[in-house]
Amino acid sequence: MARQKAASILAPTLPAGRAIPILEKLVAEGEQFFNEHRNSPKRQQWINTTEAALQAALGSASLAVDAFSSAQCGSYSPYDTEQELQEQADSQLHGMIAAVNSAVQQLRWKLPDPSQVFLPAGSAHDAYVEVRKLCSAAAQSITIVDSYVDDTLWPLLKNLASTVAIRILTTQMKGDFALEG
Repeated sequence: MARQKAASILAPTLPAGRAIPILEKLVAEGEQFFNEHRNSPKRQQWINTTEAALQAALGSASLAVDAFSSAQCGSYSPYDTEQELQEQADSQLHGMIAAVNSAVQQLRWKLPDPSQVFLPAGSAHDAYVEVRKLCSAAAQSITIVDSYVDDTLWPLLKNLASTVAIRILTTQMKGDFALEG
């Protein structure tokens, strides 16, 4: 009896930021195949390309890749009409597109949240630039929570519109912070 060779598990090779637009484009293309014959070469090419893109984005051991493969499965009877076969193929296509949309959401989890910024210790200038950006974006109000504030905060706030309400929550005010306020 011949032994079957175990399929090797492939790691992701495509970064999330690059994979997402590719998969979104494939979803848009896949939605066009509901009008295509169930055995059309274009539909089969889309399936092969999309499966390869999913594997490149998430790795071959991903549940989304498994879901995509499972969506292609169906049960057939010799008595099925062409219309029934087409409906089943379209149902499978819905499942495949759902699996790709799920993969896109999973990939988005890997991207950094643009609303959060991590600044390591010793990056005072970077912190100043980020705070200045946030202050310039304030339209109605701004709340600053800092354990220790000093007079270096005022230059950041002086460019705010006069209609912007400023709230500062602190435990200690250094120097003449309160006097300048």
